[in-house]
Parts: sequence; structure tokens; C-alpha cells
Amino acid sequence: MRRRRAFILASTSAGHGRGLHFVSSVAERLRSSYRELAVFLSPSKEEGRERVIVEAERESDIIVLGGDGTFNAVVNSLAEVGIKATLGYVNAGTLGDIGRNFGISRRVGNAVEIIKRGHLVDFDVVKASSKEKSAYFAYMLACGAYSEIPYVAGGYRKALLGRFDYYRLALGDALKKQELRYRLIARDLDKEGESPFLLFLNGRRVAGFPVNQRGDIGDGFFEGYIASKGAFNGLLHYLYRKNLYQCRIVSCRIEVDENIIWCLDGEPLLRGSLDLEIVPKAFKIYAADK
Repeated sequence: MRRRRAFILASTSAGHGRGLHFVSSVAERLRSSYRELAVFLSPSKEEGRERVIVEAERESDIIVLGGDGTFNAVVNSLAEVGIKATLGYVNAGTLGDIGRNFGISRRVGNAVEIIKRGHLVDFDVVKASSKEKSAYFAYMLACGAYSEIPYVAGGYRKALLGRFDYYRLALGDALKKQELRYRLIARDLDKEGESPFLLFLNGRRVAGFPVNQRGDIGDGFFEGYIASKGAFNGLLHYLYRKNLYQCRIVSCRIEVDENIIWCLDGEPLLRGSLDLEIVPKAFKIYAADK
């Protein structure tokens, strides 16, 4: 049975314009699954916000053809107004960490077939609130060493090197000592100290690496990781699971210096101390039937 309507939001900037190469073929291959299908080419994350809300209110499936940042923009647009939409994801970005949570690879054909098969799962997002504003993340929140890489990478180097531009920047961060003070407060938990970087994960992967292979983006929890100081700003602690504090959280407060910038799904959206809270089953998405 053909579904009623789909709206394809295609980023023209993700993956250095990678989505533009596929938008026509993606639309054509999905047309047989929907009675109506619309396409919007979005040059910026802000441009598509109003269209996404309007289409979600019409109960359209929202198909994101872009990178992790585009997916985050859609999640924020809809979560802010409380719409539980049905999403699809076709990765046109550089890494596509969010898609791995749902069995979606970087191959466009794989993503399209998953949408056509129609298997839906619920997934959580996390609301992060500073004293100034709130934002949502689908899979990761980080600050400190390495956290600026997703939004610093860009330009001709990223176009030429792809994911290797991320690794180039990571090497630079690994050789530059960084530390920040933090206090993490949650139920039955009050921990403070110094760390090179803080990571909160609502999924499995960051920067292409499987940090939490047993993670589940729909289990009603997110995980906190705090690395102790060490070589390469504590990066090796993640590889060997030593000197790495881990916890499962529903809500918490994380206190840091007010100048600290937080990266949410690859986007620099918030500063300073945050209150975090899981929003369970916030959206549905077409995923691989495992």
C-alpha cells in the first residue's frame, strides 16, 4: 500500500553538496511508495525549518537527505514545537554517525530501500538547557578536546579529504593539552573533577568510531563518559576502557565554565552549564529490520 505523502529535505551543503548528486534518483525511487512526494533544496539548516514544520503538521514523512547536522536541525525544529513526526534518513554527509544507530549505511541505495520497506522504530532525543536557551541532540553532546572538530572541518580540505580531514584535526587536538573543570549531578550521583573532554552519547558512534556498540537510541537512557587526564587528551582511555568513567542517565546537570561551547550532533549550539533530560520515543524513523 502506498503511503500518503513524503517531504524530502535535501541539504545543498552537507558533504560538500553530495546530496545534490542523489536528490533526483532518491525522489524517483521513493515515488512508487507515496501518493504524493515533494522536494525542497535547502541551502542552510534555517531555510528548511518552517517547511519541515508545515509538512510534519500535514503528517508527511520527513525524509532527511543530508548529514548529521541537517538531521539535528530537523529534530530541533520539530521537538521545539512538540511534533512527533515520522522520519527517514539518507546520508549525504561526511560521516553519518546518526544513521548507524538505525542500520543505515552511507550507501544511498541502502537508505532508500530501508524507507521503502517501511519498518519503523521509535527513538529518543535529549533536551539540553542552558540558562539562555534549549536545544536537542539525537546522538551526541560533547565539550573540550576534539568536540569542535565537526564544525571546524570544512572548506576545500574537507572536500578533498572527506573523513580524513576530521582525523587530521583530531591529531592536532591530541597533541595540544586541554583540561576543563566539571561537576556532574544526577540521581545518586555527584561527581566533580578535571577532564580533557566530556561526552554524552544517545547512540553508538562518534566520528566514525564505535564508542558504545551496545547502546540503544530508544531505551530511555543516555550515557555519560568522562575521560581522565592522560596521553592524547585521554583518547586512549576510550580505546582501552581504562580510566574512563561511565554512567547511564535519564536526567542530570553538568556544570562547567560559562565559556565552554557544547557540540550537539556536530553543531555548536550551547554554552556553559546544562540541564539534560531524555525525551523518550520523541520520533519514529525508518530503520533496518534487524
